Amino acid sequence: MKRPRYAVWNRSGRYGLVDSVALELRARPCAICSAPPPANGKAHSIDHEHATGRVRGVLCHSCNLALGHFKDDPERLLHAADYLTRDADYRRVDR
Repeated sequence: MKRPRYAVWNRSGRYGLVDSVALELRARPCAICSAPPPANGKAHSIDHEHATGRVRGVLCHSCNLALGHFKDDPERLLHAADYLTRDADYRRVDR
């Protein structure tokens, strides 16, 4: 078997997807940052909920790692977004 076909089969079996759906998903841009699928022959990661196995979509490598680091916790992600958008600059604090 050629590697790309094996990769599709492996993902299909792991996530309960038929090959055509797995191929279609992996051709999509990242669901978070809209990055197009890599041109180097690799594909985006199929994102799934670990507790249920429900397939949520596809993510680029960076977004997939970020979700993993945030432990797929929406509350942590909201706190991170609040942190990034707050107006704090500790250089202005008197010491």
